[in-house]
Amino acid sequence: MKRTQHRAEGHRRREEWLRTMADSAPVLIWVTGRDGGNEFVNKRYCDFFDVRASDVLGSKWQPLIHPDDMHSYVNSFQISLREHTAFRAQARIRRADGEWRWIESYGAPRFTESQEYIGCVGICVDITERKTAELNLRQSKARLKTALTARARAHEQLRQWSADLEQRVAERAEELARSKERLGALAGDLSRTEDRERRRLATELHDNLGQLLALANMKVAMIEKSAKSARVSQVKDLIEEALTYTRTLVADLRPPLLGNAEDLSASIDWVVKKMERLGLTVEVNDDEEYKPLVEESLTITYRSIQELLTNVLKHSQTNHATVTLRRVGYRLEATVKDHGVGFDVSAAVSPSEKGGFGIFAMYEQLSLIGAKLELASRVGGGTCAKLIVPLRVDSHVASGLGETASGVSTTSAPAPKEQPIRVLLADDHAIMREGLRRILEEQQDIEVVAEAGDGEMAVEMTRHYHPDVVIMDVNMPKINGVEATRRITMESSETAIIALSMHEDRNMHRAMREAGAMSYLTKGAAPSLVGDEIRLCNTIMKSRHSSRAKGSRY
Repeated sequence: MKRTQHRAEGHRRREEWLRTMADSAPVLIWVTGRDGGNEFVNKRYCDFFDVRASDVLGSKWQPLIHPDDMHSYVNSFQISLREHTAFRAQARIRRADGEWRWIESYGAPRFTESQEYIGCVGICVDITERKTAELNLRQSKARLKTALTARARAHEQLRQWSADLEQRVAERAEELARSKERLGALAGDLSRTEDRERRRLATELHDNLGQLLALANMKVAMIEKSAKSARVSQVKDLIEEALTYTRTLVADLRPPLLGNAEDLSASIDWVVKKMERLGLTVEVNDDEEYKPLVEESLTITYRSIQELLTNVLKHSQTNHATVTLRRVGYRLEATVKDHGVGFDVSAAVSPSEKGGFGIFAMYEQLSLIGAKLELASRVGGGTCAKLIVPLRVDSHVASGLGETASGVSTTSAPAPKEQPIRVLLADDHAIMREGLRRILEEQQDIEVVAEAGDGEMAVEMTRHYHPDVVIMDVNMPKINGVEATRRITMESSETAIIALSMHEDRNMHRAMREAGAMSYLTKGAAPSLVGDEIRLCNTIMKSRHSSRAKGSRY
C-alpha cells in the first residue's frame, strides 16, 4: 500500500515538474487525445488565445486556422499519420486580439504498441516576424528585378540612341568634311579671283589710265610752252596729281612681281613700305637663302604677313614690329613679332560675333597651300606669329641652299640617281605608316623597303635592309625614337634619319639632333614635305660619304 502511494506521489511530482517546464516555454505546447480534443495546453497557449486551460480541454483548436491554410495543414497531419512520422506545417491562426499570426507547428502522433492512434503532442512557434521579413524580401527582390529589367531596357534604349547618335554624328561629320572641302575650294577660288582682279585692275590702271594721264601731261606741257597761262599750269598740276595717285593705287593693289626667286623679297618690301606709310615701322631680318614659292603660295604668304602686320598696327598699341625670313630645309619660316599688349589666342582663331574672320580666315587660306600658322601671345607680353610654308621644288633649289638644316653646305644640284632612294618607315601608328607609304609610292625616285612598328624593330630592320633614309617617329614603344636613332647612327654612317613628331617641340628637336637625326618634321607638315626632305637628306649623306671616301685616299 505504501509503495503504491509512493509511486503515485512520484508520478504527481513529475507531472507538476513537466507542467512547470511547459508553462515556462516561449512556445505554444499542446497535447491532443484520440478524438483530436485538447488534453493539455501550456500557459503560452492560454495567453495567446486569452483563455483558461480548463476552458479549452476537450476542444479542438484546428478550426482557429485560417481557411486558406486549412487544407495544406490537415494534409500534412494526415501524411504523418499514414507514415507514422512527425509533421511540420505552417498556417495562420487568429490570436485573442483578432490579429492573424503565422505559426509553425511541429507534431508527433502517438501510437500504441499495436499501432493504434491515441493522440498527438506538438508545439507552435510564432513566425509572423519571419514571414513578414520573407515577404518584404520577396517584394524587395521583385522590385529589384523590376528595376533591373527597367534598367536593362533603359540601357538597351540608351545603346540604341547612342548608336543612332553615332551614326548621325558620322553623317554630320562627313557632311561637314564635304562642306569644309567645298568651303576650302571656294575660299581658294575667291583668293585666286581676288588676285586676278587685283592684277587686272593694276594692269588696266597702268596700261590705260596711267598711259592716258601721262600722255595728257605731255600734251599740257607742250601747250604750256606755247601759251603761258595760270590755268594751264593748274591743269598740269591736276594731271600730275592724278598720275601720282594712279601710280600709288597700282602699287597698293599688288606688289611688282617678276616670277622669279626675288618675288618673295619684293613682296615683303612692298608690304613693309605700305605699313610704314600707315605708321608702322617694320624691321626685316632675312637669311638671304634661296626661297622659291609657287605663285599661289607667294600670294597667300605676303597677304598673311600683311594681315599680321595690320593686326599689330590696329591692336598691339606699338608702332614697331619685326619680320624674320629664314629657310629651314624645304620650308619657309616667316615670323612676325611685336612687343605690344598681346591678346587671347583662343578667341582669335574663331570668327567673331560681329562677323570678322581675321586669323580664322588666315588659317583656312594657309591650309590651301599645305602651310600652317603657329600663334603665341600673352596679354601684356607681345605676340609672335610664325608662318611655315612649303617651298617650290625645282632645278634651282639646290643651287642656293647654302647652310641647310643639317649644317652641311651644298652649292650644286644633285645628279640624278639611277637607283631609287630606299626608305624605312618607323612609326607605331599603322595608319600613319600607310599614309606616308602611299605618298612615297607616288615618288618614282623613292622606294619604301620596310616598315617598323617600334624602336627595336626599326634598329633590326635597318641592320637587315640597309636603307638610305629612315623616317623615325620620336615616340615609339619598347625603345623611343631618340634611342633608336642613336643606335642606328652608331652602327651605320650611311643612313640618314629624319625625325617625325606630332609636336614642334624644341627639346625633342634638340634630342633627335644630338642622337644623329639630320632633319625634323611634324606630322602635320610631313605629307607635303617628306619627299623633298628625303631627297635633300639623302643627297647630303651621299655627299658626306663621298668626301670621306676621297679623304681616305690621301
